[in-house]
Amino acid sequence: VAGMGDAMATCFETEVSQRTATPTFAGGMATMTALHLARLTFEILTTYGPQAIVEAEAQISGPALEAVVEANILLSGLGYENGGLAAAHALATAFSQQQGIFDDPMPYHGEVVAFCTLAQLIMEETDPEKLQEVYFFSQAVGLPTSFEELGLAGASEDALTAVAEETARSLLMLSMPKANPATDGEGRFYDVNEILIALKLADQYSQLGTDEHQCQCDMDHQH
Repeated sequence: VAGMGDAMATCFETEVSQRTATPTFAGGMATMTALHLARLTFEILTTYGPQAIVEAEAQISGPALEAVVEANILLSGLGYENGGLAAAHALATAFSQQQGIFDDPMPYHGEVVAFCTLAQLIMEETDPEKLQEVYFFSQAVGLPTSFEELGLAGASEDALTAVAEETARSLLMLSMPKANPATDGEGRFYDVNEILIALKLADQYSQLGTDEHQCQCDMDHQH
């Protein structure tokens, strides 16, 4: 499940990197091939994710589990290397440097990335339907969509601000549409307050949704 959280970010980080024409780690621009692989990653996860969990718990290497392993390892790897990273991993890296703010046990990297992907989508002002789709998928497979689920229920305002400050200085933020091409006097590429607001909204949005939609999701997953 944590692997799905890390892989899920590939789609959205590659999309925004291509949209802002931000060079990849290899020095080139995001390719169309990488973009399609990144989108295929998310398509596989949403199609096979819940069933892959069932197969894994039953210790059966079924078609859904095989597909998700391919998405988690092959497609997401090719996607981010040839597509780029953005706020999701900038935030996750910043959180990793503030480990003391998490409750025990520490969340997996992919769990942190999954929540940070939600914050990235909010910073991008993503279409509400797409944002809701990502929330419903995350909830369906057990990825954290709130501070409480991520182990941050007791995180202070100062701790979250420190994460936002560190994120704002990350080179990965250059992939974001509202990033400044050069740092300010404090070495930041991005507005700290906007990052902090996005984190808080990501937590609050986890409470949104309709029982009807959730019921339909449950029926689809059972099918």
